[in-house]
Amino acid sequence: MGRKPVWSVQTPEYDALIKFVATKREEAGVSQRRLSQMMGQSSNYIKFIEDGSRRLDLIEFLAIMQQLGCDPKKSLIALIEDLAQ
Repeated sequence: MGRKPVWSVQTPEYDALIKFVATKREEAGVSQRRLSQMMGQSSNYIKFIEDGSRRLDLIEFLAIMQQLGCDPKKSLIALIEDLAQ
């Protein structure tokens, strides 16, 4: 039997991504439910991202940062720098 694939949602880097999103949301004083509504999604959309039930892609990350009032480009650079440490 071959090796089982390692899914990126189980990596420390993916955990750091989710923590980054949750921290930015909390700093903005926005609930998971409210951010989900701001994104035009179901009320559990952000909850599922933050608990790992739903995978977050780059486009969604950038849109979430924008909705939180963060500069998407600067947020991505900050995340990359965090991951490099």
